[in-house]
Amino acid sequence: GEYFGWGIDYFLLSNQHSFGQPTPATYAVLNDEYGYGGRNSSFRSILLSAHCVIGRASKALEKSSLALGLGPCEAAGTIGDVDCNVGGVWGACSESAAEIFYAPTSTADFQFRACNDEDVVTLNGRRIKGSMGTFPLQSDDVCGVGSRVFIFVVPQSDS
Repeated sequence: GEYFGWGIDYFLLSNQHSFGQPTPATYAVLNDEYGYGGRNSSFRSILLSAHCVIGRASKALEKSSLALGLGPCEAAGTIGDVDCNVGGVWGACSESAAEIFYAPTSTADFQFRACNDEDVVTLNGRRIKGSMGTFPLQSDDVCGVGSRVFIFVVPQSDS
């Protein structure tokens, strides 16, 4: 499948120097996440407050959720200090990888920032790090946090 101009085949072929020859298992995992009908295509979340922490629920949070009878941690759901759990593969990012927050400026009402320099966080295809500060976030910007790539959308006002 291809979303945001990104295809699994192209990714694997263009990164053979880093990952080696792709195996059927590698292709299957990436297809489950990013192919048509994959988990990334059904990822939806709504910002309900002025601040949203985006990250991957830890194994401890996952185990606690199951032990309490709450079931598995859902992607895009809230658990612990993670307002928006990106899900996906373990280790894809920390619990606090990025933030979206409402802080109007002359260029945008929302801001986006990476919370550290280790997690892979992108804005419109460009990697950003915590040490780079905040970035204005516009409707239709493409964000990446850990295993997830999503479009930030601000509803149009009726006025």
